[in-house]
Amino acid sequence: MGESVGTAHLGAVGDAAIVIHAARIERCQRVVVAGAAELGLMPAQRTAAEAIFGRMQQAAKALGEEIVQHEQQLGKAFLDRSVDADSMNQHVAHIATLQGKLRAVHLQAHLELTAQLDHTQITKYNELRGYDVAAMPSHHHGAM
Repeated sequence: MGESVGTAHLGAVGDAAIVIHAARIERCQRVVVAGAAELGLMPAQRTAAEAIFGRMQQAAKALGEEIVQHEQQLGKAFLDRSVDADSMNQHVAHIATLQGKLRAVHLQAHLELTAQLDHTQITKYNELRGYDVAAMPSHHHGAM
């Protein structure tokens, strides 16, 4: 019984990471799409933003599916009792790499988007995302 609870927990951790990233993606997309007028986006900027988020969602979905697959493989290895410390560490390291890639996809979208915005729009973008812009150093052009 303890093992099935443990493997259920392993899957839940991976799923939680994906849910967190999905929520971040949705929030950022809402900020740009819903806040396009408030940000003062020109039509070309809005088109670029939609393309950036489309690419991000596609890459994030593929990585999320890969993370879930590897979490399931790790869980199965525990159920089968075919895992040892070395193979567990290899699985965990691979999953962590995938989670890092998922985070990087999200952050890359912010870099691409802020490259499309002027300083005033970046400040507003960060405000709409919930950042305390007044507390940010003035040389910082975009909170992630």
